[in-house]
Amino acid sequence: MQQDQYYIKQILSEGAEEALYKLVKRYQKQVFNLCYRVIRNREEAEEAAQDVFLKAFAQLNKLEDPAKFGGWLMRIAYHRAIDYARKDKKLPVELDEAGWSRIVDEYEPGPDELLHAKEKKALIEELLALLPPVENALMTLFYLEEMSVKEVAKLTALSESNVKIKLMRTRETVRKLLRKRLGNELKD
Repeated sequence: MQQDQYYIKQILSEGAEEALYKLVKRYQKQVFNLCYRVIRNREEAEEAAQDVFLKAFAQLNKLEDPAKFGGWLMRIAYHRAIDYARKDKKLPVELDEAGWSRIVDEYEPGPDELLHAKEKKALIEELLALLPPVENALMTLFYLEEMSVKEVAKLTALSESNVKIKLMRTRETVRKLLRKRLGNELKD
C-alpha cells in the first residue's frame, strides 16, 4: 500500500513515531486476530501481537519491498503465534487423512434468524478452537480474512498444494465435529 511505503520511509529516515503509530493502528486488529486464533488465549495473543510489532519495526530496514509490508507483517505474526503455541505445548494431535470439499454454509441472516446466526457463529468459533494452531490459522486466513490460497501459501511458507490439502483435511475435521455436535441437523 502506498501509505505504508510513505510511513516506512518516515520511520527509517526520521524515526517518526507518528508513522509508527499509524502502521500499528492499521494492522493491529489483523495481527491480534491471527495470533488469538492460533494461541487461543487473549493475554498471550496480545503479548504475541506486541512481539510481532516490536520484531517487525526492529527489522524494518531488512524489508526489501515496502509495498509488501502487510504480507511481511502477517508472516511474522503467523510464525510468532505458532512459536507461542508450541512453547506452551498447545499443539493438539495431528488431523486424520480423510478429506472433503466444503465447509459450513455462510449464514443467511434474516430477522428471525439473527439469534440462530449468533449461535452458529459461536459454534464455529468453538469448533475452530479445537483445531491445531496451524490448521486454525489456515482456516482463519482463508475463510475469515478472505485471503487467496496463493496469499496464504506465501504468508505461511507452505506450497499452494499443501495449503489446499490442509484446508481440505481441516474442513473434513470440522464437518465431523459438526456431525458429532449436531447429528441429523447438519445438511450435506
